[in-house]
Amino acid sequence: MPRQVVLQNCFNAGEIDPLVYGRVDISKYATSCRALQNFIPTVQGPVQKRGGLRYIGEAKYPNRRCVLVPFKSSATEHYVLEFGHGYIRFWTVRGQIIVSGEPYEIVSPYSISDLVAADGTPLIQTVQSGDVLYIACPTVYPQMLTKVSATNWKIQKFIPVGGPWDEPNTTESRKISASGRSGSVTLSAGFDVFKSTDVGRQVRLEIESYDVYQPWESDRDYRPEDLNTNVYVVNDMKIYRFVRYRSTSENGYIRSGTRQPTHTRGSAWDGYGNFINREGHTEKCGLEWRYDNCGYGIATITAVTDARTATATVQSKYPLPSGINTYRWTLGAWHGGIEFPRSVTFFRERLVWAGGNRIWMSRVGDFNSFEDKDYTEVTAECAITLVVAPDRVQWVSPGPSLFVGTEGGEIIIGESTSADPLGPANIKQEPQTSCGSKAIQPVRAGAATLFVHRSGKQLHELVYDYNSDSFTVPNLN
Repeated sequence: MPRQVVLQNCFNAGEIDPLVYGRVDISKYATSCRALQNFIPTVQGPVQKRGGLRYIGEAKYPNRRCVLVPFKSSATEHYVLEFGHGYIRFWTVRGQIIVSGEPYEIVSPYSISDLVAADGTPLIQTVQSGDVLYIACPTVYPQMLTKVSATNWKIQKFIPVGGPWDEPNTTESRKISASGRSGSVTLSAGFDVFKSTDVGRQVRLEIESYDVYQPWESDRDYRPEDLNTNVYVVNDMKIYRFVRYRSTSENGYIRSGTRQPTHTRGSAWDGYGNFINREGHTEKCGLEWRYDNCGYGIATITAVTDARTATATVQSKYPLPSGINTYRWTLGAWHGGIEFPRSVTFFRERLVWAGGNRIWMSRVGDFNSFEDKDYTEVTAECAITLVVAPDRVQWVSPGPSLFVGTEGGEIIIGESTSADPLGPANIKQEPQTSCGSKAIQPVRAGAATLFVHRSGKQLHELVYDYNSDSFTVPNLN
């Protein structure tokens, strides 16, 4: 039987699965290979021999797994970070960083079980901004790795300000009180709420009603004996404490000015002018008001005595209202009793963390701030919290929209309307596919996002399809 020789001049389909060895009807069959080792297919058709490798050293523990993370300090300065059991070492294209004859390393909070799953899947995901690397791991509190110099790196907890928050309490019988307004205070509850894992957790206490304060009024007459430093007024949902007045009128009264207090720090006068009293005499008017609080305060728990008592340090920007005892309290979303964020990225100038079925976005341009309101007003720049699906979020990745991979499918998050910027009042989420993702950090390749199927055996790309006007996930295997 004569032997047939087939000329193959294109190999850009790469290797094919053994299950399709006989599928000559598939278009890619003619440009594929049974085995293609040490070669890289090109778009044009030929294959190129892959680049060589150079041995530059071994990991600290050759018998233990480690995770390698790229770090780009500049266009010409690149590093590879070796995350191992309790340490981080640093490599460059020239080899390992050595200090005083020893490999330079720092202590890290990650054990091998924090870094690698039982099936070998890396458990940390990272994103870089300048010389700062943000690190997400489901079993370790979010961390920041900062490069000071090539031989000086520091890792520390990522400490968010003003959030993010868990669901607020709405049960009126469950109240929490504070022993003071600033500095170190004791938090007391009439029910079991605090746990040992709450150390480092934030708590926000809000007044139950503004009705306990008299509203600020312009051109209001006060008696001198009615004004002291225990007098408070509320304006624009902010609370101000009386400081002093300019003078009294001939009838013995003190009149407020016409300038509404809206400041959020220090003191300001509500008027600094003159008025004509009833007798036709010229009098001075104006009261000085010091900003006191915005109806709520924030503290960070530093110790837990028991289930009903804890010690906390009040954040200086948000002092607690005087004598607070309220059912309107909210605990921070991140604490040792739950899974920490497992993914992190940037989107629309916000730092985005994701874990469980929630996504937390920082304020615009302020990656440490998760304040969900500007004192009392919710603006487009405020932080955002989203519940995305009943399935756990596995990764987040930026693009035209924020791409979210969950165990059950892929979602995109973006603006509800393009006329306004992304914000708490202008955000929507749209399910795109039901492929399902594994918790492995995706890779951006041009306009596509490459991710691993939840089975761990397939590679997919999330790419926009103009025919369906939606994103699809073709199988790249």
